[in-house]
Amino acid sequence: MSNDSTIALTDNLSAAFAEGDIYLNDNLAVKAGTRLEYSSVLGQFVIAPRISLAYRLNSSGQFNLAYGIFYQEPQNDLLYHNSGLTFSKATHYILNYTQKANNRFFRVEAYYKRYDDLVKIGQVTNNTGKGYARGAELFFRDKRSVKNLDYWITYTYLDTKRDYLYYPYELRPSFATPHTATAAIKKSFPGINSYVNISYAFATGRPYYDFLYNLPGNTTRIADQGITKPYNIVNLQIAHLTSLFSNWKEKPLSGFTIGVNNLFGTNQVFGYNYSYNGNNKLPINLPAKRYYSVGFFFNFGIDRTQDVLDNNL
Repeated sequence: MSNDSTIALTDNLSAAFAEGDIYLNDNLAVKAGTRLEYSSVLGQFVIAPRISLAYRLNSSGQFNLAYGIFYQEPQNDLLYHNSGLTFSKATHYILNYTQKANNRFFRVEAYYKRYDDLVKIGQVTNNTGKGYARGAELFFRDKRSVKNLDYWITYTYLDTKRDYLYYPYELRPSFATPHTATAAIKKSFPGINSYVNISYAFATGRPYYDFLYNLPGNTTRIADQGITKPYNIVNLQIAHLTSLFSNWKEKPLSGFTIGVNNLFGTNQVFGYNYSYNGNNKLPINLPAKRYYSVGFFFNFGIDRTQDVLDNNL
């Protein structure tokens, strides 16, 4: 509804994609593709080329270099403000190295992403927004070093700012945190067909803002801002595997799991909701400090036991 009138908004998004692999030699390959999109509501065509280069080393390692352009339509509620909006654009540059051998997997990745034509909301809604994201990711998994023990470690560094929506200038978005890390351990006890999984996740605080927008001169002011407390959570899962229906010709693997999310009941804060005048704010928390789960599973055909065992990690 706009000005007490119904506005019809119909969009047909059409897309075509072509991709091919080129093997230059035994260790070097190129994957190239292009995506063509057309939005009827925007009345606009866009072409998104993408290419990646993979170089395989003799030591079970591989380098990958990728470039690509991606487009996104404005959300419908934004098109009600201005039906003349265009696609937002993201340009990606990614370099990573992976190595997989002897039940160990290692990956390190660096990336840079540039955002153009983001939607800015104000007295005039337009595509003048912009932003960037750059960072690095690390992943290591080891199933060999300790018998019946599988563990993995991840770390992510993110530096990102955007000037979009109600933001008055480039700011770190409220969903972004500079540092995140996880550690997970899965211990199996073959003698009793049981597993114990425990994981820990940490993230530095997220920014939060209270914007005063549509001020004179189509400006926006930040009335309040800050950083939330760090995020800490421990999850625990215990699983026992068995085989019911033992008289069946093909015995389906089955079992049960018991899990606890946020084992120690730490208080998580993801941001704040403000009153209409900004004088009061309430933290955004989990609906409950802990979540308990009890489940039974059966595998018919495809064995998805590992999905169940890793569910809370």
